[in-house]
Amino acid sequence: MFLDLIKKLSLKNIVKNNLAKTEAPTPKKIVTVGLLVDGTKFFDIEPLMAEFNKYGIEDKYIRALVLTKNKSAENSSNIIYIRSKDIGMSGEITDSNIKIFEDYRFDMLVNYYDSNQINLTYLSSLSKADFRVGFRLDNKLVNHFMIDSPIFDYKLFVEELFKYLNVLNKI
Repeated sequence: MFLDLIKKLSLKNIVKNNLAKTEAPTPKKIVTVGLLVDGTKFFDIEPLMAEFNKYGIEDKYIRALVLTKNKSAENSSNIIYIRSKDIGMSGEITDSNIKIFEDYRFDMLVNYYDSNQINLTYLSSLSKADFRVGFRLDNKLVNHFMIDSPIFDYKLFVEELFKYLNVLNKI
């Protein structure tokens, strides 16, 4: 319990430093999409990914990293499951799949979590994504663009996202 608190404080400090270095998003079009999902609250990962297909994002360009407590969750080609223990006290990452996801240069990273989930916020701050979107969080620096919708209504979230991406000339 005490170690979890120390880990949380350590990661918060790292996130603060990482987000201070964040650059403005580029005007480039969205082709590749990364999803950081809180799998402890949201379970419809594949339907969420399919919703992006409806707006022209192909499956081969969508990758999801899902935080879960389920020890038996199995990775697929597009979905990687992680647990809190995969991120160490000072931010070291023990799973090579997470490292690959982190190093990939997504055109857009979708932070699909609606509460301050420090492990996902940490991974988001490490991401090399050009444009980060998500729900409204306490830390306003995590996302370049925020959408206010319920986490369970992924169709509304994606619809609103693409409406604004169209206005921003990103699709």
